[in-house]
Amino acid sequence: MSRLTHVMEKQAKEMAINMARSKGTKWPHQLAQRNTKPWYSPRWMFDPSTNRVLIGTNPGGEPLQPDDTTSPKVYEKNLNCPKRWNAYIDEAWGDSSRPGEAKMQKAVRVIFQKLYGCDPSETALRETACFNACPFRTSGGADIPVDIWRRSACWMLAVLEHVRPTTIICNGNKTSNRTYRSAWAALILSGLEVREEEPIPVGDSYEIRFGVVAKGTLKDCRVLGLPHLSARGLSLQTLYRKLAKNRCAFKLT
Repeated sequence: MSRLTHVMEKQAKEMAINMARSKGTKWPHQLAQRNTKPWYSPRWMFDPSTNRVLIGTNPGGEPLQPDDTTSPKVYEKNLNCPKRWNAYIDEAWGDSSRPGEAKMQKAVRVIFQKLYGCDPSETALRETACFNACPFRTSGGADIPVDIWRRSACWMLAVLEHVRPTTIICNGNKTSNRTYRSAWAALILSGLEVREEEPIPVGDSYEIRFGVVAKGTLKDCRVLGLPHLSARGLSLQTLYRKLAKNRCAFKLT
């Protein structure tokens, strides 16, 4: 385990404990331990040798009813797996008893197929370091207090500046205000300056955002912001078509 993941996991648990305390939880340490899930890829992938990251908002499900059914012991084993384990492919979530069959998991896999071409072994996704802007589970993004969301954005930026990817893909691109809870909003809140190109509409209510980091440690990193894949009213089929049609314009690695 790298020093980065050790430090970031400790910080993630501290934030989760503070969150649980702010909600008046009787056993904040136990709840935080259960709901902290920083990484969706093995620890060793969070390293400068990794070119691409996928960032979500935070782990899915309710604090007392997680989406994933992976036990802490198995999760820990997966994080140290020498192979390219990936939670979007290899975990069982929600009502599905089969790995990779939940709606969000399927959507992420199709997204990568549209962006990187037909890939039966799903190499592109397995070679992507996946994590969330906020590393612990809540009832919803709006349930994260502003001060903890700000700390989460700084936490996320520390991970990115260590990995130094050439491509960032965000699952969630809404930024109605600076503290809106989405992966793209966390990038902006963290201080990253993204020079955007003309967004691509997806239906009447959503759009694909993309551009390049203008300065700093991540200068010239390409950024792709997707509507959140579970957004109400989003047509995934329309999104898939737009991604496939425009993937050359995104200039992703």
